[in-house]
Amino acid sequence: MKTGFSLSIVFLLTSLGGFISGAACQVRSIADDTKVFSEKIKQVAVKRDYARLEDLAHRYRTTEKDTTWGWPALNSFYQSFDQLTLPASESVLVMEDFLAGWRKEFPDSLTEKVVRARYLSKQGWTVHDEAMDKDQPEARKIWAARSAQVWDLLLPLLPRAAEDGEICAVLIHNAPGLVADHQASRTRVNPILETCVTQASTYAPIYQRAAYYLSPSWYGVAGELEEFVSKSAFRLGAQGDICYARTVFLIRQHMGNRFKNQLRFNPLRVAKGFAQLQKQYSQYPVFSHRALFVLHEMGEDQAATEFLPRAKQYWDSECDSIWGRREDFSKLTALLESEMSVPTEGAPDPGNL
Repeated sequence: MKTGFSLSIVFLLTSLGGFISGAACQVRSIADDTKVFSEKIKQVAVKRDYARLEDLAHRYRTTEKDTTWGWPALNSFYQSFDQLTLPASESVLVMEDFLAGWRKEFPDSLTEKVVRARYLSKQGWTVHDEAMDKDQPEARKIWAARSAQVWDLLLPLLPRAAEDGEICAVLIHNAPGLVADHQASRTRVNPILETCVTQASTYAPIYQRAAYYLSPSWYGVAGELEEFVSKSAFRLGAQGDICYARTVFLIRQHMGNRFKNQLRFNPLRVAKGFAQLQKQYSQYPVFSHRALFVLHEMGEDQAATEFLPRAKQYWDSECDSIWGRREDFSKLTALLESEMSVPTEGAPDPGNL
């Protein structure tokens, strides 16, 4: 259940000042910038500087909460621990020792509990993904056990969701593993989801996690996912179109070919959201590839064509993950250029859509 990269790194690398030097407005790779930030967090963690980690988490929860993407620094901070490896060994015991040391120094740490929950979540989903195409009842048990551990750890923290939206994002991410029965799952999860979107309404990852849960692949019913994504965008106000576009793209990556047959999203809103992204974060041209890909998948080649000039100028490893093969991108480029008049400028201004 892969979610792709969070936009939050864009904000981090352009505004964190003393912790990470400002990024120049030039063409950049999201993957490379993510690596830079994760390395900074790793340097603090390797020193077992738990006080510094606590200070950073507090800063990201407070001073940078009301930004254009809703707690972006906090989201990237937690993501950094997913890739954390510590000296001497990369075994499970090392991470558990690291977390135990954190609890010893800060017994009531909210941050440590969330990092630990994400660690358990990663274990469970790794087992699930590896056994996805196989009949392995034991794998299902492990996945369910890890999901239950995550909920047992974080559910008591739900009253603090307004303080740290990642509590909700991790709870919802692990909802599919709790109960196999559809009605029983919805009965348990629905009130938690409602609490989350009420108390932490600006924390975009909640909506993306919930979108997976509400997809036809899991526990959603016809039309429910589309309605939820639209309402989510409304909750985020001025950044709603960006949330809408990114969520639709991530849903396509999750559902694969079923996306075209089962779901109906608003292509104009997708185009508008990606146009805003490309305008605000022009140093990351990979957004044009995401827009081009998902709009073509939606059958909206006219809207997709607006992003083609920028996409043709750039290629990196994430583009490989979007298209699968560069040949597929080249074929679509040739098709669009043969059928339509390709503009010389980049993506349209959002106000013109």
